[in-house]
Amino acid sequence: MHAKERREQITGTGALDKTILVGVLERGGSVRARFVSDRSAKSLMGFINDNAAENSTLYTDLFHTYAEASQTFQHAVVDRNFGEYVNELVHTNGSENFWSIPQRTIKGTPISINPEHLLAYVDERVFAFNNRKGSHFDRSQSALTGVAHRRLAVASLSPH
Repeated sequence: MHAKERREQITGTGALDKTILVGVLERGGSVRARFVSDRSAKSLMGFINDNAAENSTLYTDLFHTYAEASQTFQHAVVDRNFGEYVNELVHTNGSENFWSIPQRTIKGTPISINPEHLLAYVDERVFAFNNRKGSHFDRSQSALTGVAHRRLAVASLSPH
């Protein structure tokens, strides 16, 4: 986007009117991601409660919405605003690593991404990340197994 257009279209920190994705990563395991309606504790904790076991320990940054996690989970934080990225076992490096991958994918795209297609990009990166330990053949075989015997109607591809 040209600088002039950016000034006209993006106000504040640029978060206004953006599509919000949230994700959780199990250490040494898989990542899960989806859209949420807003950055409220209700939305984020709903996603966390759906995707984290009751006895889990959550490692987050100091975003104020995560404070509610302490009521349900063991919860430890790092304060990245002051340069704290690791505090013994407490860090969000794995999650930061995952989110850097779709960001690089999108920035490498010569066009802008329509929000209705954004989750497809993220889902593809979630699949690749969750199957990162296998070979290219293993990932291809897993992808083909996932689509076998599924019907994709042309009408479902139409934006109308």
